[in-house]
Amino acid sequence: MARIPYVEFEQATDETRQMYKKLENMNGQVVNIYKLLGNHPKALQGLMGLSLATYRSGELDPQLAELVYLHTSALNQCHY
Repeated sequence: MARIPYVEFEQATDETRQMYKKLENMNGQVVNIYKLLGNHPKALQGLMGLSLATYRSGELDPQLAELVYLHTSALNQCHY
């Protein structure tokens, strides 16, 4: 169980709900790190901007990028 509660869509403010909708359009879901930051909408917005700049920059095909994440995780012997 998380020490800081996740903010689900139903409990979110209008501002946070709008960001959740964008995340769902991008990823198909809102993962827990974003739900955690739903407690602080400005921090959520900042992480979304960082994520877009680093993971969705268009430099790599999304499927190839996912393979890179998986391979790096395996090399570092960490669970994905």
